[in-house]
Amino acid sequence: MGYKLRADALRDQLASVRREIASTVSHLEALRDEEHGLLLALERLTGTPTTKPSPRRLGRPPKRGHRVTPQVRRVLREASAPLDRNAIAEKLADAGQIVTLDAVSASLSYLQRRGTAANRGGGLWVATTPSSDESHDDERD
Repeated sequence: MGYKLRADALRDQLASVRREIASTVSHLEALRDEEHGLLLALERLTGTPTTKPSPRRLGRPPKRGHRVTPQVRRVLREASAPLDRNAIAEKLADAGQIVTLDAVSASLSYLQRRGTAANRGGGLWVATTPSSDESHDDERD
């Protein structure tokens, strides 16, 4: 019985660490965006070329479309109540997928355009009735 309690405590701790990692990654991306903007401003002001960090040097993965969208759709479907983007990111982190809030927002926007998610106000999102071509959507996501 004691090992089950210990396993639950470790799972909770792991989920907490994953949420912190997601938050840190998001903060790091914001700082790198600011760095890039400052380099551009400096270059414009001085007329002297600066070393511009490339997206890869910034530590950003190359864009690959809506890779997180199927997981966001799954989280919304499994939710018993409307979720905000923070809760969605936490549920994904608990499942081992670290995502930024921007990625969650982009996926929610995409799902809304496809008719498979709806914003209920106050930043709360729900899954809607799946469209007839949803299985085809998963292939493209």
